[in-house]
Amino acid sequence: MNKITLLKIIKNVLNLYLKNELNTETYDSIINSEKNSLLTEDSISYNEAEFISILFKKIPYYKIMTFINDIIIKLKSISITSKQKCINDLIEAYLSDLFSSIYARIITEVNTHIGELLTLFYQHSELRYNDTIKRLTRNIINPNYLASMDTAKQIDYVQETIFDIEPKKEPLRETISRANFNKKNNVERTTLKTLTTYYDEKSYQELIEAIKMILLEYSKTNEEDSNILKDELIGQLEILHIKAQKKWNEPKVIDENQLTLKLN
Repeated sequence: MNKITLLKIIKNVLNLYLKNELNTETYDSIINSEKNSLLTEDSISYNEAEFISILFKKIPYYKIMTFINDIIIKLKSISITSKQKCINDLIEAYLSDLFSSIYARIITEVNTHIGELLTLFYQHSELRYNDTIKRLTRNIINPNYLASMDTAKQIDYVQETIFDIEPKKEPLRETISRANFNKKNNVERTTLKTLTTYYDEKSYQELIEAIKMILLEYSKTNEEDSNILKDELIGQLEILHIKAQKKWNEPKVIDENQLTLKLN
């Protein structure tokens, strides 16, 4: 079974699981209805990007890793034939291969949310509970952009040259990887710039405490989501803190134009 066929099975499993219709019979129907698809490295890269986009369209960013784990557990519980169990192993292995790429997209979402909170706290000197929870529990970035589907669609683009020379085509996987890396770095750089420009050690700790208090309150109604959000947000806030400290501790450059004239 090739990777594209496996991805099609995973997409169908995902949809059935979300509708609470995934069981032994429906799973068996999915497996038996799929045929091997035409396989190229570019088509694999395209379908992987599309799958990641679908994940972020259907699942809140902070729940995605838990969601994937829950699907794997569900498949193991409903599988009774050796064929089903074999497909389970393939699905689990494939999803494990995609974990790093998926999690990198999650971090991009987390940093985007932190950037919002940094701006709001700086503007209002507080975080309002309802507004903050509403913001934290939704995805911000367009899933197609986040998964670099705009780049993946280049698979259908035929480049023309004036001299009828066949251009050297970069593998789509490398193009998508570079696009993802640049987006992740740009978001982190923007968030870090907001942090180092408008915050110092004291005000940043006040922000972190405000976030923790809101999540503590949220845990009273949704403990599971609160704990997941806390793990993702606080972990990334600590990483940003370390990077911000390096900037805060840099020697200040003296602007000679701002020097005042001292009279004896």
